[in-house]
Amino acid sequence: MGARVTYCTAPGNTVPYPPLFDAIRQNHGFVDTDGHPERIDEIPEVVWSDSLRSLLLDLASPASDFISLGCDMGEDKKPERRLSTRSVAGGYVQIMARDREQQGVPALQPLAKTIEAHLKQESGNDNWEAELALVPVVLANENEVMLQSIWVWFHARASTLERARSSRERLLIAFRHALRKSQSDTSTERG
Repeated sequence: MGARVTYCTAPGNTVPYPPLFDAIRQNHGFVDTDGHPERIDEIPEVVWSDSLRSLLLDLASPASDFISLGCDMGEDKKPERRLSTRSVAGGYVQIMARDREQQGVPALQPLAKTIEAHLKQESGNDNWEAELALVPVVLANENEVMLQSIWVWFHARASTLERARSSRERLLIAFRHALRKSQSDTSTERG
């Protein structure tokens, strides 16, 4: 068991974005929560995950070093996999630095390494996979400004969907701990 974390680059996206529903995605569209924690409840995915809601609340806080650009949740059964990993609960969270001066690869690398370390440290008996993608993002509401973001795709595998969902909750808690650690490290460096 444990966590397997991989890194990649991916094509960018534009924020805000409309709803997207297909065989994989059930995304209800962009909700700007930057500095507006009260808007978190407008995101339908938080109904399925208290841990996602807590993570997004942290990111919406004006005190956070990072902001959320989007999230999604999903689940599936893979009958061809061995019994212990047949069910998967996953999703993604896309984040970027709040401070426009802290944009780019050098600012995001320490965050990515902290996320990887926390997922591996806190995975215990869970079976987690995460893919951290460095992704350009165009902020359409800021005159088409292009910045960098991290798109974290995550999957928690277990024998039943109920266990996979519980494992995903623990994964999101570990992700939240990583963001808090990264923010605390950044605050210490500034101070």
